[in-house]
Amino acid sequence: MKIDPAAWFRSFFPPLPEGYTIRWQVLPMFVDTYQRAKIDDPTKENSTTVVQGIANAKHTLEIIADSPASPPAIARVRTYRPPVNAD
Repeated sequence: MKIDPAAWFRSFFPPLPEGYTIRWQVLPMFVDTYQRAKIDDPTKENSTTVVQGIANAKHTLEIIADSPASPPAIARVRTYRPPVNAD
């Protein structure tokens, strides 16, 4: 993937030398399979971010157990709705 140089706001900084390379790693901000973390202290809440950074719109979270005999140990699902920007 190539990012348009105009998207870098580089006009505020000195120009980069010819041939300068920037490398980065893309990490997903979601999980496809929920893996419960080991709980060392049962008095502390164990939370997992399932998804973030998505559009402020309607979405569906589907949770499917690997086996009906062993449903996932999920006590609650917390969702947040950011305020709508009226600008």
